Amino acid sequence: MANDLETKLGEAIDDVSDRAAALKDAHLLEAAMVTGKRIVSHDETARRVFRAASRVVPRLRDIVWLDPANETEQVEDWLRDGAPEDKHRRLGAM
Repeated sequence: MANDLETKLGEAIDDVSDRAAALKDAHLLEAAMVTGKRIVSHDETARRVFRAASRVVPRLRDIVWLDPANETEQVEDWLRDGAPEDKHRRLGAM
């Protein structure tokens, strides 16, 4: 049985393959929501899908997502600075 987040993602994402990817990775969002709202992941597809879903699922908007493979995101510096909740790094800001 789907939980509330999975239900909302299923309703927010029209594309079948994007929905399947989001539901497969929904645990990342759930973990982030209870452990500081931060995700560091190479999965750009998931980030794209969750960013789009954040327009319909407001509680996703404050999750900070960084890709350590993307040098412009300067993940090491971000971590050294205490992993701040920079607004420009949030799913809702992208």
